[in-house]
Amino acid sequence: MKQLCILKAPAKLNLHLQIGEKREDGFHGINSLFVMVDLYDEIDARSLTTGNDCRIIGDFNCTVENNLIYRSWKEFCRETGKKYGVEFNVKKNIPSFAGLGGGSSDAAAALRIMNFLFETGFDDEHLAVIGNRIGSDVPFFISTPAAIIGGRGENVRKIDPLVLDFVLIYPGVEIPTGEAYGWLDSLTENRVPFLSEDSIMKIYRGFPEGWTGFT
Repeated sequence: MKQLCILKAPAKLNLHLQIGEKREDGFHGINSLFVMVDLYDEIDARSLTTGNDCRIIGDFNCTVENNLIYRSWKEFCRETGKKYGVEFNVKKNIPSFAGLGGGSSDAAAALRIMNFLFETGFDDEHLAVIGNRIGSDVPFFISTPAAIIGGRGENVRKIDPLVLDFVLIYPGVEIPTGEAYGWLDSLTENRVPFLSEDSIMKIYRGFPEGWTGFT
């Protein structure tokens, strides 16, 4: 068993996003293109020599039980059949409820950290399966820096990342995903068909000079 692990949990941007109708399982299908960016939460974790609980230190606006790091710990323990003691000290830099995936990225980082600390030897594919039980975006953060995303988020097609510069402006307004999707459901009767992966890739590779409608 290892004692310490420090990891950065990056934010993501949606360079393309289409949201489908709500499915029978309560989730929405999406068609999106995710890229990771150089905005990180910083996680300093250590294994506990006494106790088998999960401790989370950081500036979060949710209860411990609703924190995705805690849910990662529960699912990791469930997967291994053991209950591990671990403490996560998190410096939050990614705004919450901003569509940047901070919670999901923290969850993915927590899985990687526990896999390292407790030497369980899970590969990324195995961690992504665990992550899918925690949140729809978690498998992406385990898999690749850029991907076309389908399903409810669990279908991840890796693509080559481009070197791009972005300016992120956060207005200080929190928009929970569930509320945003519900708002779209109430407004949209006829949804535009999802673009094909080839069409998304053509737009992506033409970024930004090949984009129209922004001048």
